[in-house]
Amino acid sequence: MAAVPKLGAAGYGGMIAFCNTLFIASAMGIYWNGGFFLSIVVFLCGIVPGLITGVALGALGAGLAERPVWLRRLAIGGPAIGVLLGLAAFFGVTHVFMLAVIPTLVSALVLERGTRARPSVPVAILK
Repeated sequence: MAAVPKLGAAGYGGMIAFCNTLFIASAMGIYWNGGFFLSIVVFLCGIVPGLITGVALGALGAGLAERPVWLRRLAIGGPAIGVLLGLAAFFGVTHVFMLAVIPTLVSALVLERGTRARPSVPVAILK
């Protein structure tokens, strides 16, 4: 199995976390008709915890690259949903938690798939 570099996986996790935060902020601005201002507030309040979580989970995914898939999904998806629930409870918006958990879960699954160890391909020998 080919190892996954931790720095690359951490950057990948940060990129996915940025896109997830941007998507949730945009969706909440559209959902509540709060528009651009609400989207900016949600984005600014969620970007730092989102990036920290994404980078940490990317590095964790690289560390667990050769473990079973169910364990990796649990190890990456659980903390991502936990941080989202913590932010929703802190800001008092737990009633929209289930709407925000869908893109977060998809992002966690994409991160799990992207940091999974890839089988090494044997070298072809011509005879």
